[in-house]
Amino acid sequence: MIKMHFDGACTPVNPGGIGTWGFQIDFCDGTEPLKGSGICDNGAASTNNIAEYQGLLWGLVELGIREIKDQEIYIFGDSALVVNMVLRKWGYKNPHAKAPHLIPYLKQAWAILSSLQEDGNKIHISWIPRERNQDADDLTKSAYKQYVCNSKKWRRKNYIRYG
Repeated sequence: MIKMHFDGACTPVNPGGIGTWGFQIDFCDGTEPLKGSGICDNGAASTNNIAEYQGLLWGLVELGIREIKDQEIYIFGDSALVVNMVLRKWGYKNPHAKAPHLIPYLKQAWAILSSLQEDGNKIHISWIPRERNQDADDLTKSAYKQYVCNSKKWRRKNYIRYG
């Protein structure tokens, strides 16, 4: 059994902040967890929904790289929008007028999930409350802090506004 948690954030403002993502993959065989985080965007086009999709996609790519076969894979995220779009419950046929930009991310997720299923994996995707997604959330915050600490231009521009 494998458990993957993903998250994304757009900080300090949404939209228009710094988009960060994170994921953690836990293996029940005692293997060291896989963790990833990073920056996906900054500026006016950056949103928390894009960041959430990036967290999901990077985690799925890691699973695909490892050629995992015949496993139960549980995927958890705290974005109702992303989880319900991926599960084809709502928002995937006629996306919200302000969200057609999410469709390419959704199609990428479906393609990777399909590939994982073709390898005999059974996929379970669930929404969870933010409180149960703390490890992935911490990874997004860490990516944001690292970006801010390493970006003098960003600090200079935003210090007065957000400091």
